[in-house]
Amino acid sequence: MDILESLKFAAAVSSAVFLLFQTEVIVEYGELFGFKKYLKLGEYKCYRIQNPLENYFSFLRYSNNCFLTRLASCPYCVGFWGCALSGFYECNILVTYFCYIVFIKIIIPKNE
Repeated sequence: MDILESLKFAAAVSSAVFLLFQTEVIVEYGELFGFKKYLKLGEYKCYRIQNPLENYFSFLRYSNNCFLTRLASCPYCVGFWGCALSGFYECNILVTYFCYIVFIKIIIPKNE
């Protein structure tokens, strides 16, 4: 239960969440690896033309509004489960999640 381990995992989870929610990493890698049909990237591009400020997770919530898509579209929920996975490495989940919240508040702009 080292604080440095918790900081390391919180930084890793917040970096992953930043990549997922602030960039088009899913769309770019989905096209690169040929998952266009599976990820509904054609529909997403049409949705993006109509809603230019929305991201892939809001498209998922729009196209299939169920519990899992609402869970995946919440950066705090994704972060919590990412920090919970760090508990397998014997980190304190609450300390890791607290550090994650601090990191997310720093790297994601307030108008998001």
